[in-house]
Amino acid sequence: MPSYIYRGGASWSEVSATDLPASGATAGSYGDSTHVGVFTVNAEGLITAASSVAITAGGSGGLVALFDQTLSVAAASIDTGAGGVAGGHGCLIIEILARGTGAFTNENMDMQFNGDTGANYDWAVMLNSGGSIAAFNGAADTRMALTNIAAASATANDVGVFSVTVPGYDQTTFNKQLAATGGVAQAAGFSQGLCSGQWRSTAAITRVAIKPHSSAQFAAGSRMTIYGTQ
Repeated sequence: MPSYIYRGGASWSEVSATDLPASGATAGSYGDSTHVGVFTVNAEGLITAASSVAITAGGSGGLVALFDQTLSVAAASIDTGAGGVAGGHGCLIIEILARGTGAFTNENMDMQFNGDTGANYDWAVMLNSGGSIAAFNGAADTRMALTNIAAASATANDVGVFSVTVPGYDQTTFNKQLAATGGVAQAAGFSQGLCSGQWRSTAAITRVAIKPHSSAQFAAGSRMTIYGTQ
């Protein structure tokens, strides 16, 4: 139904565009699947400004991908390189999928931070293999030991997986500590490893490298993905 405006005397006429003041907003649609419309309304109820603002993730949840490499050919290590791990996140989550090329059924995997190959790592490992429990530890070692990944003598397509958590990785107050869980299929049954350890350094972690404990390589398809928590 049209609206009318009183123009004096007995004169009324339908409201036209020229009777309305300029709003200051550009005609158009605002907001879409990745933006939300934002509007300013004056005391008379007129929209005086309008814009589209990109939707961003909020809150404290979620992960930010910092590094991801899958080997296309066998290689001695997977290494983020110097400065390959950005700071600014509360916790580092390192996900590893790996198989070695050595002539073993399985073998340990080593992790080092910031290119440090000195005797600055302490670690403890508990291994459940075929229902038998064994424990190992190292002090002032040259690497952080993570338990077994599958190697060349393992059943084809078997692989080891690890999830490593490093809280406060970019802080410079405390030595860095980690906790890890992993597992690998074996002829005697699935093997599960629980690992924890310390890097004797207060430096922020900016580089992560992993390699098989032997002189063998990682097989093609091995992968390391690193996330930072928001």
